[in-house]
Amino acid sequence: MLKRTKKSLLALLMLVTLLVSSAGMAMASDMLPVDGRDPDADVSLTITHRYLPSGAVVEGATWSLYQVNVPAGETWDGTIGMAQAQGWISSTAAATGTTNNQGVVVLNPGEQGIFLAVNSAIVGYTEGNLAPSFLVSLPMIVDGEWVYDVYAYPKLIDEDIFGKEIVEEYFDDGVLRIVWEFDVAIPANIGDIYCVYADLAGDCSCAANACVYIRITDILDERLALDADSVEVRIGNTVLPATAFTVNEIADGFTVEIGAAGLALIAADAPANLYVTFTTNVIPVPCDDCDAHDPYCADCREATLGHLENLGELELGRDVNIGEPRDIPSTTLFGLEVVKINLDDEELDDAVFRLYHYVDGDMIFVAQGTTGDFAEGRVRFSPLVEGTFYLVEVAAPEGYQTIDEPMQVIISAANATNNVVTVSVTNIPEGGEDWRLPMTGGMGTLLLTIIGVVLLGGATLFFVSSKKRKSA
Repeated sequence: MLKRTKKSLLALLMLVTLLVSSAGMAMASDMLPVDGRDPDADVSLTITHRYLPSGAVVEGATWSLYQVNVPAGETWDGTIGMAQAQGWISSTAAATGTTNNQGVVVLNPGEQGIFLAVNSAIVGYTEGNLAPSFLVSLPMIVDGEWVYDVYAYPKLIDEDIFGKEIVEEYFDDGVLRIVWEFDVAIPANIGDIYCVYADLAGDCSCAANACVYIRITDILDERLALDADSVEVRIGNTVLPATAFTVNEIADGFTVEIGAAGLALIAADAPANLYVTFTTNVIPVPCDDCDAHDPYCADCREATLGHLENLGELELGRDVNIGEPRDIPSTTLFGLEVVKINLDDEELDDAVFRLYHYVDGDMIFVAQGTTGDFAEGRVRFSPLVEGTFYLVEVAAPEGYQTIDEPMQVIISAANATNNVVTVSVTNIPEGGEDWRLPMTGGMGTLLLTIIGVVLLGGATLFFVSSKKRKSA
């Protein structure tokens, strides 16, 4: 539901951008400037409903106009959003119609004002496939002049046009790296689509291909940093040269834009899939006043953990925003907390551990840490992803022995509390002095010991008894 809401909001912003001129959306009928406007003129909204990416028309789409009754004292200046307008919308439709075999419907509300256009049904489609609602002023000012017959071009987006997934998660020199991939379905008539949608009136006016492009915008979580050199664009299995696209960093992410040169290469192979692959490094959330031995503060370690998703959106040509991909990939970042104790459950500092990630038979070094760095007797490794890891104790606290074998640790949501998996490692004093079997299993361990002794005694009795029988 959240994903659909995000997509609807993005599409709403796109449509409002399409419908509103640089002068801003006009006010409601009784608030519109009088100069040049005919208050008695009829108004209409012509909707041409199309599919993306094919550009085919949508027949059988029902659209309705509901008047927005702006209260006295309120000013409609184009900044009032859908949420605020909800309480002002009439419950009765001022006009309703269904798109014909050309994908067109003309709605005549009978009076001027602000309206909400709602796509309530499409023959053969479910609610999730409907176009988002949008606000429109009838009439509206376009290029300084009143326009009484307004045109809108909502899009029915093919859910399979745009996807995204995580390709790989791995550690490199102790840094967690995540490889992401966008895929875009490129239709055979790519050139026609971008030209048609480049202009609201459908008039191809893309001088020097200025409005022809594919742009993917990736919004990065603050815990992700782009490796700019990793960006690769390919059509099918063919890698495009670096001259065919540009990568631009923005405030909260980056864009990959494929211009005319890249589109020419893509069109030669269409229909096909376009792939944009890139790598991000997972970085700790920064904070101030960290101890010198600690790469980042304890509270920031907590902030680095948890759910992480990588958003993005696709634009085809000027003003055609597809919105978010059909699937928003996500992962969860975990922490591993190692508690070092002795046989009396006292926490020990200065134990040095190395953590390795076990992948396809290989041990990949992740990090090294010392108990006491995170908290008394504790060390924290993060961020980690789900998988199998091994702990190796390379140095024990003074007076204690290291553990004999690597300790396997499974990182998963099932084993974590608040995204942290906690394990205890017990050290034995050097020379085995004062050694005793640790009661980590409670009475169960003691009971097993007693049972073992009894069984051993029984076997001895049986052997002696059997020997006496044979002697007799």
